[in-house]
Amino acid sequence: MLAGYALSGERLEPLAGGQGSAWRAGSVILKPVGNQAEADWVAELLPTVREVGFRLSQPVRSTSGARTVAGWAAWRWLAGSHDFTGRWPQVLHAGAALHRALAAVAEPAFLVDRDDHWSVAERLSWAGELPAHQELRRPAERLAAFLRPTRRPSQLIHGDLTGNVLFADPAAPGIIDFTPYWRPASFGLAVVVADAVAWHGAGRPLLDAFGRHEPEESRSMLARAALFRLLTADRVAAGSTDPACYLHSNAEAYSTVCTVLGVC
Repeated sequence: MLAGYALSGERLEPLAGGQGSAWRAGSVILKPVGNQAEADWVAELLPTVREVGFRLSQPVRSTSGARTVAGWAAWRWLAGSHDFTGRWPQVLHAGAALHRALAAVAEPAFLVDRDDHWSVAERLSWAGELPAHQELRRPAERLAAFLRPTRRPSQLIHGDLTGNVLFADPAAPGIIDFTPYWRPASFGLAVVVADAVAWHGAGRPLLDAFGRHEPEESRSMLARAALFRLLTADRVAAGSTDPACYLHSNAEAYSTVCTVLGVC
């Protein structure tokens, strides 16, 4: 695989974060491909996106011009750190800029059949489903009370921005691990706010900034984003080494979103 990307002389370094399956080889990041159709489509799309207000980690083709080699995709290393301290508004601004750049992209066909835990949970959250595990149901039920239909149009979004924005001042924020979903742009940003409140100590000021123009719509989108995370935890728990602890930590974290919303 390394030879296919002309990386035979590079030392492999495991990277922390994500699902723990990414490696760095010099200026290239290597990741296993979960969905070939998605990997091919994203590799074709990203080089065409105009980077205004953000930087993108771009795909690297193999020496033969292939998009993947032996089930692995390669991406250009993007400089920056994951230090979000005081930077949540910048994460939201970078995400909004990316979504504006993607507004005219057509919906990719592979999204309908994508069956990983995150994709299934995301669809369930928009159907108003609740988690099966009892420990997750209490915060989920309270969040569901805030769900409202939206008139905002769906478009291509990055559905997992929270840990995938890098800062290297004075350069624009860098965006990595593009994870496509077809939802309103505000949903992708609501996931960031939900995660920031649940896991990173963000509070009411971030919610107020997010929902300044349409408070009820924004509360609904934030509740749906937190429900999406709870439904994901519901599915991932089966493969956890300590499912009881995993479920408890997620229930506790996203209950914090309820508190900020004022519903529990």
